[in-house]
Amino acid sequence: MLSPMTQDEFQFLQKLMRDRSANVLEAGKESTTVMRLSPVLKAEGLTTIGDLVKKLRATGVGRLHTQVVESLTVHESSFFRDPPVWSALREHVLPPLVRASAGRPFRAWCGATSLGQEPWSLAITLKRWFYTGTEQFHITATDISEKALAYAMAGRYTALEASRGLSPELSQRFLKPDAGGMSVSADIRPMVQFRRLNLCQDWPDLGQFDLILMRNVLYYFDPVDRRSVLDRAARLLYPGGVLLLGAGEIATHTPRDLTPHRFGTVPALRRGC
Repeated sequence: MLSPMTQDEFQFLQKLMRDRSANVLEAGKESTTVMRLSPVLKAEGLTTIGDLVKKLRATGVGRLHTQVVESLTVHESSFFRDPPVWSALREHVLPPLVRASAGRPFRAWCGATSLGQEPWSLAITLKRWFYTGTEQFHITATDISEKALAYAMAGRYTALEASRGLSPELSQRFLKPDAGGMSVSADIRPMVQFRRLNLCQDWPDLGQFDLILMRNVLYYFDPVDRRSVLDRAARLLYPGGVLLLGAGEIATHTPRDLTPHRFGTVPALRRGC
């Protein structure tokens, strides 16, 4: 069993997370932090969090710092996570947005893609319910974690992962058996492009979007970073575009040109037309 960390060591990790990812590592999460860092300790041949912190302090920001941040970042994901959100998307959000994009590609951004189930779920939804033969759907999927992005881009999931949230019909149509697991089919792969992005650092030119999914990520940011991300995301929406939050999230800040909206029980922000 790993020994507990000191308060100084925990404060160092809190600052590292804040500086590198804008995630707030809350007090009271010390035991969870030790548990999540145990694979890093093993890989580095270290025995205590104190040893790890010493090594982090002694080296310039690089591979080990990235490994620590990625280990402490939450990567909970599943296909069609939070069913009310996907019902709202299919029944209320997407129909007018897809119609409004006629004549150009429909563009969506998943701002914290984690292991990839969210953008693949969106691709499935668009292909299954909104494709009539001529529409073009482009989904940009970003995450801070290179490891998570590699997993998401591969699009290969265990049988258990594939069974979480996917109906038999959708699974049969959009996933194919692959070496004991399931792999995203070629039918939807071209719809999604993955790239690394830290939401709280400079953004590359992402273009404009009809839909932005910023679900279950702002919860981990402090109010200043949360406000900044919302303001910048708002500027990337086409007129009439929608920024969708997680099922239990409420926007504590409304960017200029956006208005709060609810699609059933799902909170969102909408840009004026």
